[in-house]
Amino acid sequence: MLLTSLGTTGSVGTPRWSPDGSTIAFDFSAQGEDSNADILVVSASGGSVRQITQAPSSDVTPTWSSDGRWILFMHQQEESDLMLVEGFR
Repeated sequence: MLLTSLGTTGSVGTPRWSPDGSTIAFDFSAQGEDSNADILVVSASGGSVRQITQAPSSDVTPTWSSDGRWILFMHQQEESDLMLVEGFR
């Protein structure tokens, strides 16, 4: 079953189901010289992708909080940091 088409060539990694099973978070890196990875989410039933991060660094390895309100991910620039984003419930 195809959930969505990203419309560009690239690399998809670390898909993670939300605790309630309704949404999947993943990292995506478009193919290209200046590409970096960002966190995206898509409904588990398919449809449009929503981009959660957009930075000149790479954001990878999304993990949901147990209540599904937060996504924790690794923000990699010169150093690696753990970041949280809210608002997915």
